[in-house]
Amino acid sequence: MPTVAEVLAEGLVHHRAGRWPEARRIYRRVLAFDHAQPDALHLLGALELEAGQIDLAAAFLGQAVAAVPDNAAAQANLGRALRRRGDADGATLALKRSLALMPAVTDVWIALGFGGLVPGFVRALALDPMSVDALNNLATHRQQGGDAAAASRLLRRALAVQPDGSGLWQNLGLVVRGQGALMGAVVAFGRSLALAPHSATVLEALGWTLHLAGDAPRAAEAFRRTLRVDPDRADVHASLILTLNCLSDVGPEEILAEQRAWDARFARALGGTPASTAKDPERRLRVGYIAVEGFRAHTAAVTLLPLIEGHDRDVVEIVCYSDVPPARADNVTRRFRELADGWRDCRDLDDAALAARIRDDRIDVVADMYGYPPGSRLLALARRPAPVQVNLLPMGSFGLDAVPWMVGDARLTPPGSESWFSETVVPLPLAFCYWPLRPVPEIAPGPLSRGGPAVFGSFNQPAKLSDRSLALWGRILSALPGSRLVLKGMAFADPPTRDAFLRRAAAAGLDPGRVDALAWIADGSHHLAVYGDIDIALDPTPYAGVITTCEAMSLGVPVVTRAGDRLLGRYGATLLNAVGLGDLVAESDDAYVATAVALARDSARLAQLRSTLGRGFSESPICDATSYARSVEEAYRRMWRSWCASA
Repeated sequence: MPTVAEVLAEGLVHHRAGRWPEARRIYRRVLAFDHAQPDALHLLGALELEAGQIDLAAAFLGQAVAAVPDNAAAQANLGRALRRRGDADGATLALKRSLALMPAVTDVWIALGFGGLVPGFVRALALDPMSVDALNNLATHRQQGGDAAAASRLLRRALAVQPDGSGLWQNLGLVVRGQGALMGAVVAFGRSLALAPHSATVLEALGWTLHLAGDAPRAAEAFRRTLRVDPDRADVHASLILTLNCLSDVGPEEILAEQRAWDARFARALGGTPASTAKDPERRLRVGYIAVEGFRAHTAAVTLLPLIEGHDRDVVEIVCYSDVPPARADNVTRRFRELADGWRDCRDLDDAALAARIRDDRIDVVADMYGYPPGSRLLALARRPAPVQVNLLPMGSFGLDAVPWMVGDARLTPPGSESWFSETVVPLPLAFCYWPLRPVPEIAPGPLSRGGPAVFGSFNQPAKLSDRSLALWGRILSALPGSRLVLKGMAFADPPTRDAFLRRAAAAGLDPGRVDALAWIADGSHHLAVYGDIDIALDPTPYAGVITTCEAMSLGVPVVTRAGDRLLGRYGATLLNAVGLGDLVAESDDAYVATAVALARDSARLAQLRSTLGRGFSESPICDATSYARSVEEAYRRMWRSWCASA
């Protein structure tokens, strides 16, 4: 008859070979004979830990160490089980007991590091300088602590040991992307995908890196590949929708089809019923605003803050639903809190909980100012928490059945654009308001007025700078000897990324020798001062500027725009017409080139605009917060009356 040790040895053979059911039966047979047999308890606990049955594992391992407290391996496995169960203190105690018994076990020190004790990783490396797990995990902690350079060094050491580590290449890509080395990140993600081509995580990271680098077509393809691997990623599908707006060969109807597909797959089935509210068409309305991180110095705040400032509190009561983390709150956040009748910190609420909160607040009209970017709350609106739900700062359609309303204006959403949207568009005199969040500086006269050749500029993010835009700008510079183009974007801080962009510009017909690609300037006043180095701003196509157009005009720099075939290509048209510069809106590519060239040759007009446009902009309807607020309130009332009449 075999001994207990021989039976357990047989079980261990099955265990190590991955035949867990056989191993489990053998371990339990031993325990049926002796329920306190410590080796069987330990081995069964270790098996259940591998199988992901964490509570079972912790129970068996706890019995094993109670029977034999000086079993270092059992203490270590108990520590791992408790950590995965969320018992950090218990895990740390068990791991330290294991190390007191066997202090030179690298894996246990690594497990201790996972518990938040970074010296565990350091000690593991002292024991085994070639430990890939220790190098990789210490790199993660260094990155989280803000030391990206140290993280990069550690990961490169790990890759020297294990060059075929897909996860190591992925982590290196994330680290160097955080350092701004976008092309380095693209290379690292490519190495990772060569080893694990179906990693949705790496494909998504590659997509966003390419987007940041200005290569929107390849970014869109990376997002599509991600969805082929993992079609349930609502966030990745949203990223694809955002990127499609940058592509000249994708029209608004195709973008709407993607939005409707997003709604069908992720949102439509969520449903829900708004809280019961009094259907009085003329009563004061409770209005909720969703802007995610827009309740701080953010592009959404330049419209939302003046709107809330301008609201008539006899007509509306305001509740703000903010996802701004405390560390990112600023003076703009404080101003929103002062103005709001109700303030809700929602960063820790998931979409279902946010919808419940809106419903509990008995909101009549909820307006989303954010849409599809990362952090989107559209899946909260999909649960229909309010009777009236509106796309208020339109960057295109939402495509959601649950959001049937959108605002627009005659130029942003012109007649014939109905096929671009799933929403009913309620027209405003102007569907945008701008309020600078920082003082507008005085800037120097333009280069032309100082006797130099014309200098054009576009300070839009590189993803907007399509090949079509680059080709048009090449034609403009070719018509004006000596003229130059100044671009500015975060991606251009990385020389390989800047060089790759300039090669793309050359392929599109824009002489890179006449282009200054500047890094983004974090300091707001310094950023705006660069407008003093250009005479004319050029709007990209098909995705036009919005805030950049307003900034340029507020400083006396005129903008030439190409009215596009989608809402995001038409903000330039609506803004320029609002300040009386409709002649700078071109309806064709040839007209765009001709308009820019003619303006560059009209030095008298440029000088006049430099001295008057800033004041004219600040006095224009774009900056009339009171009128904008009244028009929005009237739109809400129209939507509300429609809802009251529908029941």
